[in-house]
Amino acid sequence: MAEERNRSRLAFVDVARGLAVVLMLQTHAYDAWLRPELRQSEFFRWSQLIGGLPGAFFLFLMGVSMALGNDASRDRGAVGTAIIKRTLVRAALLLVVAFLFRLALFLASDRPDVNAIFRVDILNCLAASLALLAPLDLLPNRSSRVFLASGVGIWFAMATPFVWDGGLVTGLPERLAGYLTGRVPNTTFPIFPWSAYAFAGHATGSLIGAARHQGLERMMNVLLSAGGAMIPASLMLDRLETIGPKYDYWWTSPNFVLIKIGVLIVLVWLCFRFDRLVPRADRRLQPVSGAMVQMGRTSLFIYCVHVDLVYGSKAFPRLWRSCEIGEASRNLVLLTLGMLALSYGWSWLKTRARVGR
Repeated sequence: MAEERNRSRLAFVDVARGLAVVLMLQTHAYDAWLRPELRQSEFFRWSQLIGGLPGAFFLFLMGVSMALGNDASRDRGAVGTAIIKRTLVRAALLLVVAFLFRLALFLASDRPDVNAIFRVDILNCLAASLALLAPLDLLPNRSSRVFLASGVGIWFAMATPFVWDGGLVTGLPERLAGYLTGRVPNTTFPIFPWSAYAFAGHATGSLIGAARHQGLERMMNVLLSAGGAMIPASLMLDRLETIGPKYDYWWTSPNFVLIKIGVLIVLVWLCFRFDRLVPRADRRLQPVSGAMVQMGRTSLFIYCVHVDLVYGSKAFPRLWRSCEIGEASRNLVLLTLGMLALSYGWSWLKTRARVGR
């Protein structure tokens, strides 16, 4: 019973991941389905501005989950080297999934591009970032992990302008350079600066883990204060002289990374408060909470399926870049409900497979 209570105390992490899934679905749906002339509208600009959050959110929450999960493994007696080995295996498997997924998308598209199979997308970045996080488990205590994760995250953010525009990757093969900089074709999630979100998440998860059994409410409020302070601090720092060879706020600025981390921490706090509200509120909120948790726990499955449906235009060729805002919004609702239904089905199949062993 105590174990069940502890799990429920951290269900807000799955709620947060479910929120990231919802934000991701709207980003991709409007990007794929709106008519070309509507892509210049204010509505689309706001949709894509919000769309800058899901990738960072997934990386951040991966760091949070990794810190919490590895803390639990240590409580059960696991040693650091065993945890690192398990993490590296997971990273390798995720990278394989990334290539298999891109291959499936290539086969499903009526606009196939072989280079797209090797695109450095969010799954590639998650795999690389997971591997980079692994050595943190060599450190003997939580405070050391928080300090180092924070420092490495800051380094990734600060180094980004130099890696992207300082000529540091000149001469590297393009497919390798794509993991480091967004200035080469066919890359959307290089580790600079995106891994900074994973390291920030790991530091945050370690702090949450320290208060998991006692003082969680207070710790979440401390994190809210820190995250909230990052937002105006980022805006003030952005007025100072630019570091690096080129100023590019939306792609390489450390201040943009800082403000996004602040927003992500605030979103995690909101999910924490929502998860606390559900047991005391109207029962009508419980299905919403359950759906968010379900989508959060199957986020990888939903990502792979929905991208094939939305961008693999053989699935819904009539929708590609042909919808008004209202029609695209209705289709987005149907897509979300469909992904939720498939998610429950996927979980049911996995449960049956485990029972049958």
